[in-house]
Amino acid sequence: MRTPRSLFSAASLCVLMVAPFAIHAQQRPQGHITLEQYLDWEEVQAPQLSPDATQIVYTRRWVDKMNDKWESAVWLMNADGSHARQLVQGSDVKWSPDGKRIAYVAKGEPNGSQIFIRWMDTEGASTQVSHVTEAPSALEWSPDGKSIAFMMNVPIKETWRIAMPTPPKGAKWIESPKIVSRLNYRSDRIGFTDEAVRHIFLIPADGGTPRQITSGEWNASAPNFSPDGKWLAFSSLRTKDAESAFRKSHIYAANIETGEIKQISSRNGTSNGPEFSPDGKLISFIAADSVDHSAWAESKLYVMNADGSNAHVVSGNIDRPISGVMWTNDGSLYFNAESEGSTGDFFSQERAMISDQARLGRISGEQAAGLRGMLDRIQEIAVPDDGAWHPGEYRKRLPNTNLAPGIARAALAATAVGIPVGAFDDAALLVSELVTNSITHSGSSWVDLAIAVGLDRLRIEVSDQSTQPIRPRTPDDDGGWGLTIVTELAHRWGVERRSDGKTVWVELDLTRPT
Repeated sequence: MRTPRSLFSAASLCVLMVAPFAIHAQQRPQGHITLEQYLDWEEVQAPQLSPDATQIVYTRRWVDKMNDKWESAVWLMNADGSHARQLVQGSDVKWSPDGKRIAYVAKGEPNGSQIFIRWMDTEGASTQVSHVTEAPSALEWSPDGKSIAFMMNVPIKETWRIAMPTPPKGAKWIESPKIVSRLNYRSDRIGFTDEAVRHIFLIPADGGTPRQITSGEWNASAPNFSPDGKWLAFSSLRTKDAESAFRKSHIYAANIETGEIKQISSRNGTSNGPEFSPDGKLISFIAADSVDHSAWAESKLYVMNADGSNAHVVSGNIDRPISGVMWTNDGSLYFNAESEGSTGDFFSQERAMISDQARLGRISGEQAAGLRGMLDRIQEIAVPDDGAWHPGEYRKRLPNTNLAPGIARAALAATAVGIPVGAFDDAALLVSELVTNSITHSGSSWVDLAIAVGLDRLRIEVSDQSTQPIRPRTPDDDGGWGLTIVTELAHRWGVERRSDGKTVWVELDLTRPT
């Protein structure tokens, strides 16, 4: 199977902003999103490629100004960006494994959010399959398409045990005090969280009564089915002292037939987001060591055997927050990593690589769909085109902006996985200097970056449109250190003239001490 492709096609869906342009045109900097536009902001979320890679279903969200809340709808378009249309009101949409149905969450009966199934044929019939009293979320189809796992709150309520006098008829007493008995009872942007526990449920895809899979006083995370449909992997901390444990969680697996729940991971810190590999032999997860009570803990991508053995890091030297992990059919991994306000897609096999600033949404066959956006840009759905990714190699045209050095460093971290730490540090300084020098002095509208990693050497090339020769200058407090750094750190370097500019290249011998 070929890997997803690295450049993004022009046929991508831009998020709409119905901004009052005529009123604010003279007040707002061009190309920047400003505060007065917030209530006119619409965005896309969670793009999902169909199993046959011909269509993309996604959620479009906007602000209900009159009622001060967000509203959302499920939309569908062709994979090339054409024929975009709204299907239904709702969110949290997921394709069925055979691509014939979608599951989503919308308002239903008797009240509140419910799970719906919509057939993707010409009739497009929708059916409400749940009638629950709490809002479902994090829908996950079983591999055979016969059932859907989801998350839902199970209410718990502490009662006031002191007998109070009966209020006189018509009295307007204040509400009873809230009883807090949990150490963790409140969360930012959510509010009180101690009145319910998040558990995993399973419901037949053609409707029925949900069956609770997890239980107890421990919250569970979004579930992931094993390929045989017998197990659901999730993260939690199912111990007596769970509340007093600081940033700690494990990966568990629940048997949907017997109800057995077994702990799989056992490392310190947090372990979240388990994903079974296509053959069911491996589980990927994101972990961070935070046992020292640090304010920030760096996340790494791990892979372990399905029984929890041989857990090891596969994200290499990337020192950025990791999310959105997905397996491909050939057993490779893709994941997202944020850097300086942008999000890139990475590939992990024996080496890793970076594509554009994007967040992958779902891989299907040879393609992937994701969300793309930068600090001064609205999100858009993007599908990779015919540019190929190759392990240990990176080629990309970068914009001539101050974001370019950060993108270059992230690209190096993703491409040069496994090289000696000293060599990596030298390479990071070199690529940063070369790209910074190019965007500062070349006058070029773009910078081409190429990185290649072999068994014994690493090569970096930075090209631009400038034909001016490189002239070294005496370093001082104002700069001039670029060529000095290159000369000191690179084992070989040079300049090649081209018809449209020049290329500056450096090489490091990975077998030589740094």
